[in-house]
Amino acid sequence: MRTTVKCHTLHAVQVLVTCSIPIVYMVGCRTTNLHVAKSHESRSTTQIEAPNLVLQDKRDTPAFNSLNQGNVAQVSFERPVSDDSTNAGNSETEPPQSHEVTLSQLIDEVHSVNPTLEAMTAAWQAAIQRIPQVSSLEDPVFGSTIAPGSLGSNKVEPAYSFELSQKLPWHGKRSLRAVAAQAEAVTASQGVKTARDKLTEVVQSEFWELYLSERLSELNSQNSALLISIRANAENRYSTGLVTERDVLQADVEIANLELRTIELSRMNRIAKSNLNALLRRNPTDELTIASDPIYMDEPLEDLESMIQLSVSHRPEVKANAMKIQADRARLELARMQFYPDTDIFYRHDTFWQPRATQSDLREQVGVRLNLPIYHKRLNAAVCEALKRTAESQAEYDQLLLEIQRDVQAAWERVLESQKTIALYSEKLIPIAENNVTVVSSNYDNSKSTFGELAIAQRQMIEFKERHIVAKIELKRRVVILNRLVGRTIPNAEQNRKAE
Repeated sequence: MRTTVKCHTLHAVQVLVTCSIPIVYMVGCRTTNLHVAKSHESRSTTQIEAPNLVLQDKRDTPAFNSLNQGNVAQVSFERPVSDDSTNAGNSETEPPQSHEVTLSQLIDEVHSVNPTLEAMTAAWQAAIQRIPQVSSLEDPVFGSTIAPGSLGSNKVEPAYSFELSQKLPWHGKRSLRAVAAQAEAVTASQGVKTARDKLTEVVQSEFWELYLSERLSELNSQNSALLISIRANAENRYSTGLVTERDVLQADVEIANLELRTIELSRMNRIAKSNLNALLRRNPTDELTIASDPIYMDEPLEDLESMIQLSVSHRPEVKANAMKIQADRARLELARMQFYPDTDIFYRHDTFWQPRATQSDLREQVGVRLNLPIYHKRLNAAVCEALKRTAESQAEYDQLLLEIQRDVQAAWERVLESQKTIALYSEKLIPIAENNVTVVSSNYDNSKSTFGELAIAQRQMIEFKERHIVAKIELKRRVVILNRLVGRTIPNAEQNRKAE
């Protein structure tokens, strides 16, 4: 009798183990492969561009087909590891030597080392990983039951059961979740573009500030040389008794003013270099030499209506808001679909049906479970919330379009003003001032004008030339702002090399 009980017990345990192992293997947790990528030993000077990703989902539903904004994809997560030897070597290297860089090279380098862009790119890639999480089925559920008392009983057979179930959402719910997640991923990618465009604007502004200080310094040196020659003429005339010592002293005052201007321009130059070095994550005092003749040139100013249309179609903020609306609409449809039940199908093998000789046909069972969405107050509240979220996104989108029209028109008017100002200086004011200096200088040599009049004419010509240079750089800055507002970017270093 004892032998029979042991046999029954052993048989029940074997059945449970035999049935459980393949099912656990089939539905168990599988560790995601982590591709460990070695970190870059040196940062590239190309722009940070996340890979062109393609969503690997073969579902062909209207909800998925409605999303045609860019290629967003599921990618494998890569965890960068640091190279100790490389880091150790970098910590002991000397600061990079000064070399001439163009504007596009500076932008590429700043993009490659900016921590904000790195963080936003990581957030975008994290958003991409939400797509397979929300669009896949839930894990199957395995359950097992055993009656311990039956194992040693001489009245009943060993009793046990196991069950395998799978939850199936109502048709369309998974697709809508995927659409919302994909729209959020596209929104995150447009956020990266927006941050990159704003960072580009900052780099260009600092670049032109440095460029302005260098051009003004060159002009200041030329003016100093001219005033020194004028002083020599005044001193010569004073030595011959044609003028008083006042002319020589006045010349010294004008030269001292230019020396003061040299100090101001030197400070302006150092601050601009420090700001660029900070963007490059370098020492603020590192030397930096920019190209004296930048490759980047301004494009002709288009009409205002074309610029506004270009802004609406190219601004990443517009695309991001449009995708936000699409995500909210998908959530609205998903909230409405919560009124439909989800299905839970299962298979069960139950040996509690005894004895086996007469009840074996009842041991194999299949079934279905449905949730009952009867609490309509909660479901209706979810639909109302989704409606308000969608209305909020739509209102934000409409407000953004109004702001775009206002900002683009203001930036366009400023660019037009700068163009007219530059033309006025180059075509009228500077030629007139140069002619005035020539006439007054000739009159001074012939004792028909005083040195004070010559100093005023010379000071006026210097002021006009400085304003002319400042107006040119201000035009560059205003074009930078206008380009960002319409979603344009300047050619990067690689494109410049191909153009050359």
